[in-house]
Amino acid sequence: MNSQEAIAAVYQGHMVDCTFEGYKADVRTALQNQAGKWIDDGDNVRAMIALEEVKRLDIKFKTVIY
Repeated sequence: MNSQEAIAAVYQGHMVDCTFEGYKADVRTALQNQAGKWIDDGDNVRAMIALEEVKRLDIKFKTVIY
């Protein structure tokens, strides 16, 4: 799953299913950026879901954020 597919999945209410490489490369950043756009558009619920997906995938891939 690439970054656009990940955003579409969240938009449709589905879980993001990507590889570690895809997540590390661009999916994580794309989800965070899109969450910001949704907040700007007043779609706070969808933004929260996107950020929860980031948290879930961070745990799944044991991503360390500094």
